[in-house]
Amino acid sequence: MSSVLGHTETFIDKVSSAKTIDAVFDALREQVDRLGFAHFCYYLIRPPQEGMGGVVISSYPHDWRVRYRERCYAKHDLALISANESLLPVDWDKLKKNPRITSTQTLIFTEAASVGIRSGGTVSIRGPGHGLASFSVSTAQNDGSFAKLWAEYRHEVHLMATYAHEKIMSILLSQPQNRDKVVRLSQREKECLLWAARGKTNWETAAILGITSNTVSEHIRHITRKMGVYHKTHAVARAIMDGLIAP
Repeated sequence: MSSVLGHTETFIDKVSSAKTIDAVFDALREQVDRLGFAHFCYYLIRPPQEGMGGVVISSYPHDWRVRYRERCYAKHDLALISANESLLPVDWDKLKKNPRITSTQTLIFTEAASVGIRSGGTVSIRGPGHGLASFSVSTAQNDGSFAKLWAEYRHEVHLMATYAHEKIMSILLSQPQNRDKVVRLSQREKECLLWAARGKTNWETAAILGITSNTVSEHIRHITRKMGVYHKTHAVARAIMDGLIAP
């Protein structure tokens, strides 16, 4: 235990002195390896300031990161949803047993397992302001080894996440925002994207907002042009990553 505490103090010192996001990644990678986990992922779910770009720091396989982003899995991911609703660490194996889990949520866990992300846990970190992030660790085994690691180190993981998040926010907030690259959406455009992120069709969104389906379609066309993307799914993914909407 004293060895773990010593490594934790070393991690805190490295993160505290980090000047770049890459340096924070290196400190996280080293500490996660020391604790015996295979992968980690920090995800800034809701930036504290509008216009601040989303941040993902992950050691997950590249193909999985691409698939996760392109299929907009963030809006379905039960680990992220649970992190948004709880301050306590969550164990994925317990989430998988949720009787209300959807087929898409089950698919995410299944596909993740196929690339070596089988068992894991997630903690949430809040602030500054309305900022919200999650931090996950995982292993490639589902033989109970993760449960032992999680039981022993979940509090250290939470502490790591808190220090890493604080440093990442400090680095981002100290950087001048390049307003030329910030996509500006009207309130109505944000509403159309938000309902799209929640799985609604243009017709259903129109009924909810009290406008015509053609008007919704026109808003979506404007959004995709502003963002430089080709269809609604990519617009939703980018809006979530950039903190423009929080489904």
